[in-house]
Order: sequence, then C-alpha cells, then structure tokens
Amino acid sequence: MIVEVKLPQLSMGVVDCQVSKWLAAVGDRVAEGQLLIEVDTDKTVTEIEAPGSGVLVEIRIPAGTVVGVGETLGVIDTAA
Repeated sequence: MIVEVKLPQLSMGVVDCQVSKWLAAVGDRVAEGQLLIEVDTDKTVTEIEAPGSGVLVEIRIPAGTVVGVGETLGVIDTAA
C-alpha cells in the first residue's frame, strides 16, 4: 500500500513553508512516527513524522522548495 506524506496544517494562518531538510533518503526504511522532514515557516522549524511504516520510495518535494499545506512531500510503500 502507498502512503503519501503530506504537509499538515501547522498552525492558523500558515499556508506554505519551505522544506529545509529530508531526514531520510529514497530507499530508507522508515517507521510510523519517525521524524522524516524538517520544514521552515516564518517563525519556526517543524519536524514532520512518517505517517506509516515502510520504505520511502519517492521524494516529490526536494529541500529548498516552498510547498503549500496539503501537498504531497513524498511517498512511503508500506508493502516493501
């Protein structure tokens, strides 16, 4: 099964942020709840957790890119 890693609503008024760093690479095994991505808003750095366990098979939004709330950042294959 494929699980999309999406940018959640971080706080009221935040509509986008910049992906500052991926903490895992394509091909890495990740566990649900593991810190996966760091994103920067105007005021803070926030860490995004993996929404499922499996293998990170795709990074759709590379570090340095601005992304909107709800956009897919990456993909985890839970069957791998």
